[in-house]
Amino acid sequence: MGSIKKRSLKDGSSVYDCRINRGVAGTLSKTFKRKDEAESWARAIEGKIDRGENISRKAQTTMFTVACAEYIKHYKPLKTKERVLTPGEIMAVQSLNQDFKKFAISEITNQLIQAWIDRFLETEVATQPRKKVHPYYNGGLDKNGKRKTYSESTVRRHFFVLKKILVWYSVREDFVLPSNLFLQLQIPRAWAGKRKRRLEAGELERLHEAAVRGYDHKVEWPLLIDFALNTAARMQEILKTKWSDLNLEGRSWTIPPENVKTSTFRTVPLSKKSLAILEKMATLRVKGEDRVFHMWRDSATTSKGFRRLAVRAGIEDFRFHDLRHEGVSRLFETTDLTDSEIMSITGHTSSEMLKAYSALRPNALARRLDGEKR
Repeated sequence: MGSIKKRSLKDGSSVYDCRINRGVAGTLSKTFKRKDEAESWARAIEGKIDRGENISRKAQTTMFTVACAEYIKHYKPLKTKERVLTPGEIMAVQSLNQDFKKFAISEITNQLIQAWIDRFLETEVATQPRKKVHPYYNGGLDKNGKRKTYSESTVRRHFFVLKKILVWYSVREDFVLPSNLFLQLQIPRAWAGKRKRRLEAGELERLHEAAVRGYDHKVEWPLLIDFALNTAARMQEILKTKWSDLNLEGRSWTIPPENVKTSTFRTVPLSKKSLAILEKMATLRVKGEDRVFHMWRDSATTSKGFRRLAVRAGIEDFRFHDLRHEGVSRLFETTDLTDSEIMSITGHTSSEMLKAYSALRPNALARRLDGEKR
């Protein structure tokens, strides 16, 4: 075991200095108030050395805030064409920086991460200061009138950003993280609380009518909504679409990997309804602007605008992303496309994600058994 020496302080109390000599790799030392704590630490460190793990002073002396700053400055994601972090990921890093600002990297343990996850799930979403309160703003309350807490998907996304920071920094600085750091953590499941909201009778028409009564984009909102329904595409994919991505004669839409959540390339066939929408959008094209739906700056402003539109239409608990769910559902209900064909259109990466939609065809397999052809 490493050497432990008792040292007296000026106030009359005592501490225990523990030193572990790692030969050419140098010496590790730490001070404790109690001898048994020093002995426990020494045994843990020497056990890691025996297992061949790299015990680095860097992890002990580097605060997590330093790792965050280095990550933002130097990490080059392959996902984006510009090789820079997205604004959303930068915000996640900044949030984590606040949550773990008091800890050195070596102090971030499995137990600490689990406690953080549990606390995050119970945390109420903070209200943002507003210069002007929109008449449809409900003060950040859910449909039951209670303060909203962070969703499971938000907590899961932040956890994986935390993991990415720690793993990236450990590789960059050449030290090994504890082998159990991310083991057996109770992380919210990827599809936990998956929404099943669909358009009800008359709601689409009410959205269109609400757009006409709105302040801006009276013509464009119905076109955007209908395009989302007919393509079952994600909001980001639609907003980033350029005219150069479209082959109207060939009735296809090429979505580059940098515009896709899963970073995968795909080509979407365009229905006659989708082509008609694009023809109308062409009449609204602005010189020097290659984006088709250039009226909306980004996903955040579009989501906010759609929420206001839904409230104006008197429609509760309906989000823009629910249009994708509705679009996928309609592909199952109104077409005879196979699951793999639908996956190629929607960009789902596994059949597991489409299982929830298969119930929309309860009699399809029975008809196949009776010899009915597609």
